[in-house]
Amino acid sequence: MNEKFALFTETVDKHFRSFVNQLHEYLTENVCKCDIKSQKATRLYKE
Repeated sequence: MNEKFALFTETVDKHFRSFVNQLHEYLTENVCKCDIKSQKATRLYKE
């Protein structure tokens, strides 16, 4: 598991981390690429 993915999993609710890790393992074993990018600032609009 790469460092960016490890940092990402820390942001996932602890109840779902196991699922996220299992899904990541399944996808990477089946030649899927994992590319985690930093999110740009978002704007929240209040009506």
